[in-house]
Amino acid sequence: MSIDTPPILSLAEPAPAWEPESGTPGRKRLRIWELESSIHCAVIGTCLSIEDLRRFARRMDLNRVAAAEEFELHTYFVGSMHVANPLSRLVDKHLTTQADGACRQLDRAPDAAARQAVWDGLMAAGRVGPAFWAFMTAASVDEAMKRRLYGEIHMMSHLHGQAVHLVRRNASEMERRVQALEERIRRDRRTHDEDLRERDRRIEDLTQAARSRPGCPLGLAPTVGEGGIRRDRSREARRLGALRALVAQRNDALAAAAAEIAELKKRLADLAETRASLSAAPAPRPEEAVAAARFRRIGYVGGRAGVVARLRLLAAERALELDHHDGGVEDNFHRLECLVTGADCLMCPIDCISHAACRVVKELCQKQSKPFIPLRNSSMACFERALCEHVAGHG
Repeated sequence: MSIDTPPILSLAEPAPAWEPESGTPGRKRLRIWELESSIHCAVIGTCLSIEDLRRFARRMDLNRVAAAEEFELHTYFVGSMHVANPLSRLVDKHLTTQADGACRQLDRAPDAAARQAVWDGLMAAGRVGPAFWAFMTAASVDEAMKRRLYGEIHMMSHLHGQAVHLVRRNASEMERRVQALEERIRRDRRTHDEDLRERDRRIEDLTQAARSRPGCPLGLAPTVGEGGIRRDRSREARRLGALRALVAQRNDALAAAAAEIAELKKRLADLAETRASLSAAPAPRPEEAVAAARFRRIGYVGGRAGVVARLRLLAAERALELDHHDGGVEDNFHRLECLVTGADCLMCPIDCISHAACRVVKELCQKQSKPFIPLRNSSMACFERALCEHVAGHG
């Protein structure tokens, strides 16, 4: 597909007068090649972006046109719209699709006032391109209104150019001010550095003068400049870090000591409980002494390991020996038979022994005709009651 490239218009050539074309009677909308050629420039420049033009050129395999400068690209498209050809049909279809909503709003407007309201609404919404295309191609819009709207768009392009010029001028002014401020900052920085150096020199001179005077303190620092201040701060920071580490170490030691004190208090409470229990225990009666003569060794299976020592003390007060087995937790399970054989009676706290160990002890006691005394719990009070009731009962 090839399109003859229209000649580039001379900038010195005067713009042709705008003469609107009436179009075919009865049609609602004109095609772009049916518009007066004098408004093609405004339509292309207002309704299409440069990227749109390059995309259309590449689609039509006009690669040289697509790579042209913006003005040459714009001029090529303007010159190609005066007749029906593949490129003008492509542009016409795109603009009609793009302005479909604006065209439908305009078609529903019954009179000139309503059409003016549609134009104002589209312009307020920023839809300049669709509005311009819809009104320029509409057969229902009279020529006077088209001329007036064309004038608005024409003047808008001038205002846009002025705005661009103003923005560029302001940008140039701002750039100049930024450069001036940067230069001022550099000057202030140089002045500040010179003031610091002058201050250090004066401090050094005063220090040397003070050192040369009679009676100068021996601890006077030879230099007190900015470098000395930084060294002092660094030294103080190191000391502060060391102190913080020491405080953390002391806090850890205090926490460990507090935990140890709590453990010791707990042990003291246990010992006090044991002592109170031993003090409250009644003295053995004569019949208990007789029972003790028969029951010299008591086998105790299960229970709590921390209470066993106190149970032995209770048994010792009655001239009894206590042989303990933990029920197979750590002690060998097969040692139970030896324990039962060597004991005169067996006790098992049922709340702190496995069912298997309790059953084995009971069966061994039955085989060897040994008393089997189940205890309700593993407390010292329960053990003491068993001593008083069962052991004394065998007297």
